[in-house]
This record gives sequence, C-alpha cells and structure tokens, in this order.
Amino acid sequence: MNTLISEGAKPLHFTDYNGYANSPERFKKLISLALENIDGMQFNVINYDINKIENIAHPIKTVVSDIVPITIYNKFPERLVYGLLRKYGQHTYLSASIHIEEDSTYSKGSKSRNNSSTITSKDLADTMLYQLNIQSVYRNESYRVDSVDFLTKRVEYGIELSDTLLGIIRFIIENNDGESTRILAKCQLILELLETTNLKTFLINNTSYFEWNQNNQLTVIPFLTYLNLFLSSHG
Repeated sequence: MNTLISEGAKPLHFTDYNGYANSPERFKKLISLALENIDGMQFNVINYDINKIENIAHPIKTVVSDIVPITIYNKFPERLVYGLLRKYGQHTYLSASIHIEEDSTYSKGSKSRNNSSTITSKDLADTMLYQLNIQSVYRNESYRVDSVDFLTKRVEYGIELSDTLLGIIRFIIENNDGESTRILAKCQLILELLETTNLKTFLINNTSYFEWNQNNQLTVIPFLTYLNLFLSSHG
C-alpha cells in the first residue's frame, strides 16, 4: 500500500482528481486494497458551519483572538479521535499512536500568509496528546495515547486513504450536478467504487457522520441518507 502511494509524479489528492493519466487506477487500487477487509475499521467525520462558529466566537475574540481556528483545528480533531478511542471496555486497554497529515494549519511552527503563526502555541500534536490522556483519566476510559505526530503525503497510506475518503464523502454530500470535466470524472469514479469495492458498505456501516450545530452536541446523521440522494441523482 505504501508503495502504491509513492508511485506517480504527484501525491494522490481527491480534490485535484480529473480522471487523466493513471490517476483513476491509483485511486481504484487504494480504495479496493485498503477496504478489502473493513472489520474493525471506523471512520469519523464532522461537518461544521464556519459562519455559526464565527458568530458564536465573536464576543470571545477580544480575549482569545484565534478562538475560531483553535476550535476548528484543535477541538474538533480531538473530539473525532476521542470517539474512536472510547468505550473499549474495562477488560481491554488500548495503546494508541496518532498520525496527522502535515499541514501548516495545525503546527505552531508553520506560518500563514501574513507570516504569523496560525495557532501560535496551541500546537495540535501537543494539545491532543495531553487532552486525550486527560479525558481517559477523567472519564475512566481504557486507553492511553503514546504519541501524536505529523506525517507528510506519500509516507503512510492511511493519510492518503483518509484524504480520499473525506473527498468522496464531501462530494456525495454536496451532490453537485455540474458538468465540468472534473465533476463528471469524480462522479464516475465514485459510482464505480461503490459498485466494485467495499466502499458502499464502509460508508454505511463503518462511517460515523456528525453535523455540528449551535448546541453543545454533535448530531449523528445516517450517511445512507446522503448516499441514497447521490445515487438517485447519478446512479
């Protein structure tokens, strides 16, 4: 699998997929092989409204100016991972290592366009390591997080797989009926993957899709709803 993601002139990015060259076969192989055995796999996704977050955060910005990116790029990832680690039972103890795609948004050492740190000292790797272990103690969970680190593309296939699955899920939710070459290519690829691989089963049974609104709870939405709408439009 790691050999597959290192092939080709460019890394696999579903956002850039247009069906040209050998990219269709690379994506097909990635999904087919990675989802060949989906027992024990779990994929959590949060869909949030940036405008709602901005409105809620407005009175707090005078105290914590970067509260919005901290919420999006620190708190939400922490909640996603916590959902994967919790409730393993008292007779099981999980030791976890977490890998995050290298991105300037997450790292305190990286600079944004205005040459200032995006999240300054609130580095995701540091905060996630501490917060998840604190949650384990506070909630008496059966896990510990040993490490949190960043990986670039073309190192670990899980990074490319997560990126591709997120792209597919977003495309299905948006259910775009445009006729550009890129949209048609993505639609054709997804329909083929739903038909020929375990992708459909994975999205229905192994994916937890949450929508964040203005209350303090994440609302679980059956992804089958979006999938059926997509298939009825394009299937």
